[in-house]
Amino acid sequence: MMLCNVLKLSDEELPVLAELFGISGSIEGQLSVLIERFDLKLIAYTRGPDGSLLVTADDSDDHPGLPGKATNSVGAGDSFTATFCMGLLNKKPLSEINLHALQVSTFVCMQDSATPVFHEELIKG
Repeated sequence: MMLCNVLKLSDEELPVLAELFGISGSIEGQLSVLIERFDLKLIAYTRGPDGSLLVTADDSDDHPGLPGKATNSVGAGDSFTATFCMGLLNKKPLSEINLHALQVSTFVCMQDSATPVFHEELIKG
């Protein structure tokens, strides 16, 4: 944690870190403590079908998730993270990064394989 500047956590992982570091309170509060304690630039917090929350020290974007029936969640976190990283590298706003990462990970969940063929408009975001 001392060596990272961006952290991606799921709703299953945050309680483990909160217990490990003695952090309590709301989810947003716990994420803020992690940002401050470890001097993180950004945390991406994913909640499966309930969307994701991107948080910096000064900004946040909370998305409730997208409709779709999950067939297979294998690859969802990896596809979210890859899309999230590309958005950061391209200096896109948090809201655009969050939406695009959710679009890609939702699409992956709706496929039989963790490595589906993506439509061109989904690749471009």
